[in-house]
Amino acid sequence: MKTDELIMALQKLRVQTGSLACLGCKHEDTCGEHGCALIREAVTQLIEQNGWVNPKERLPERGVPVLTYNKWGRARVETLRTWDEQPYFVGGLKAGTDVLFWRPLPQLPEVQ
Repeated sequence: MKTDELIMALQKLRVQTGSLACLGCKHEDTCGEHGCALIREAVTQLIEQNGWVNPKERLPERGVPVLTYNKWGRARVETLRTWDEQPYFVGGLKAGTDVLFWRPLPQLPEVQ
């Protein structure tokens, strides 16, 4: 299984505390509607190992285009802006809520 496939499979798991499928790890007492805290952390670690950054931990430089991955499973090139002192990406996507991860764009090849 490739890393991308593993990430997608783990994200589909929405085990809630107290359900029959709960791992009972006691990592978090109330995983709640967001699913198992261990599975969420595993997804975050896998994504960050592939060069993605969680916007809750660090935001990209304002005005510089970056590749984003949003909660709808779409990757898009976006630019961080500030409105009412709140960071958001063009199109009104909120950093850390709608946009889950970002990464710098790759270096473009030189055209000769």
